[in-house]
Amino acid sequence: MKFIYGILIFWGVYILMAMNGENSMEPFKWLLGDWQMERKSGVLTESWKQVDDSSFEGKSYMTSKAGENKTLEEMQLIYRQKKYYFISAVPGQNKELPVSFMVNPISYGQFLAENPEHDFPRRISYQFMKPDSLHAWIDGGPTNVEQRVDFYFSRKK
Repeated sequence: MKFIYGILIFWGVYILMAMNGENSMEPFKWLLGDWQMERKSGVLTESWKQVDDSSFEGKSYMTSKAGENKTLEEMQLIYRQKKYYFISAVPGQNKELPVSFMVNPISYGQFLAENPEHDFPRRISYQFMKPDSLHAWIDGGPTNVEQRVDFYFSRKK
């Protein structure tokens, strides 16, 4: 009888571990890697890597024509309590504190992150266009779309 209980406990633990081990970041894997965009002042790069099964880290920086790098933003895309969050920290803004945006996946390869309480941006969107193209934009919310800024990235080769 102890043997049967031991087997039942083993399988119960195994099933729980398997359920918790699923990769909650799978719908966003298309974002991983390095993305670049030419600007007048240099090359804007956004790099994303997976940290664990519930979070990605991203960094945005500008490489000037002289070859100097300047960090523009540090980001996280995380899964907590059955919800996704986009967290942004921009040097010199928001008293150096990160700002959280609630992520609403629209479809595979696209999401919209919103924080109606933030001054700007209130919405951040990413859309995977094809294996080598990414369109991102920020704006002032649904009532202030004229403040929209578009970013058209190509995958770094």
